[in-house]
Amino acid sequence: MRKLIKSSKNIDEAYNSVSRGLHNPQRHFFKNNIDVLKNCFRDYDTKALSGQLASLTPIWTDADVGTYSREINGITTDVCYKHNEVAFKLYGSSRLYITELWQELELLNSTTGSQKEEIICPICELTYCKHMDHHAPRAVSMFPEYSSHYSNLIPLCEECNELKSDNWVYEDNGVKKRIWFNPYFDTLPDFDFFITDIIIEMDMPMSIININPVLNRSIDIHNIILCTIDKLNLLKRYQDALNIELKSFNEREIQSYYLNKTRYLDEEDFYQSMSDRVRELIEIGKRQTIIEIMLYKSILRSCIYKDWIINELKKY
Repeated sequence: MRKLIKSSKNIDEAYNSVSRGLHNPQRHFFKNNIDVLKNCFRDYDTKALSGQLASLTPIWTDADVGTYSREINGITTDVCYKHNEVAFKLYGSSRLYITELWQELELLNSTTGSQKEEIICPICELTYCKHMDHHAPRAVSMFPEYSSHYSNLIPLCEECNELKSDNWVYEDNGVKKRIWFNPYFDTLPDFDFFITDIIIEMDMPMSIININPVLNRSIDIHNIILCTIDKLNLLKRYQDALNIELKSFNEREIQSYYLNKTRYLDEEDFYQSMSDRVRELIEIGKRQTIIEIMLYKSILRSCIYKDWIINELKKY
């Protein structure tokens, strides 16, 4: 998990962007509820900054309706709509403000800071973001009022977005607690959430991964991290990705040794050189994926792996 830099637009600027291109009844609704929505967005940001998003409550019920003009078959007529249903439709993945938001976030979160680049999913870090997720769910029965609020729109990959669904809080002894890590507002603790190691099964190295026992459910941000890991099946997803990467790493290193063995004194010398390269990659960090970093750390700490790869190299 990692932080994302959110849009630099303030609430008024973002509101103006969302208002462009609307048709009735959304246009009339947006205009008539300008103060309600802006106050709602400010309340969201205040709660998000103080870690109190779980205390959000819907501002409209099915009883809240408005009358809006709409043209049907060339005839303008007044139609009643529920506020929450109209608010739900303010969001559209193809709307211009969403395209502009993607472009801004791709620039703000690029590794260079000078050109746009695809955003790695801030939850799993396994693949690029393809969806704009609503942190507080957009569903009509939940929080459609935040369907177009920039602070509530977070890029996620397809798998994380699908698994997240509309679940977002649970009750613990009567207290509402968030399930999901928020890349815009949550501050991550400065330690690895996973501990990786290598074992040998059927004469082949296999990565194993466990959750760091330092994570403590009695600490709010730790609990959010643990809930996110559990609900998005991150442990298994990382386990599978680690073993694919380990297999690829082994093949590359053995091939490298085979092609360049005359450069080294022996297999131990090659292993030392490989270890030095891996340490450098960990130090670079930002250019490496989370899977590569976890794998490299497990390789460096594993005596079992050292013995295995040296024995493999001796075959050449």
